Amino acid sequence: MRLFAAILLPVLLAAGCVKTGAKGSGPRLATASSISPTATIYPKAELKLADIEIPVEVSQKLNGKEMTVELLSYGQVFEKEIYRAEDDSFCLVDAAGEKYTEPLPLLKFPMNVGDGWRWTGTMTSGSEPHKASAKVSTSTEQLLLPSGPAESVLVVVDLEIDGGSPTPATRKLRFWFAMGKGLVKRQFGIGSSREPTE
Repeated sequence: MRLFAAILLPVLLAAGCVKTGAKGSGPRLATASSISPTATIYPKAELKLADIEIPVEVSQKLNGKEMTVELLSYGQVFEKEIYRAEDDSFCLVDAAGEKYTEPLPLLKFPMNVGDGWRWTGTMTSGSEPHKASAKVSTSTEQLLLPSGPAESVLVVVDLEIDGGSPTPATRKLRFWFAMGKGLVKRQFGIGSSREPTE
């Protein structure tokens, strides 16, 4: 009996370590083509930095697996977003000068909307790397886009960053993917948001 318990206990502990998070019952996204996260987004948007609203042009480029979104105004790049599109995931690589290593999965394939998972890695701001972790959750949300109402998948990332203090810094990132229209809207904390105007 003791031998059985000694064998079973590590198995149960290991099973707890690989817990993937919430399981959703929403729409099924079997592959990336189910939602097309790299689809061309609206060419004009409003960038809100704190309380300042800036009309911007959106430059979107797909180079292999890397998708870059630049927000330009008066010939100047105000912000850049970099994502990585794999067959089994769509990940955040760089947001507003903060680099994520390993890339942070925003969507996984296959998945059901409502699924959630955890991420651990490193977030580098400037030249300073910090250990970081995140809880990722997904849901559906109705959006009013320039082309009319659209159903979207909302991805919420609750990020914790170890800055060396007893309490980690926290940040909430939000991403809205409209079916066939790509990553139409995003919000980084309370300091930066992008949403389409046309």
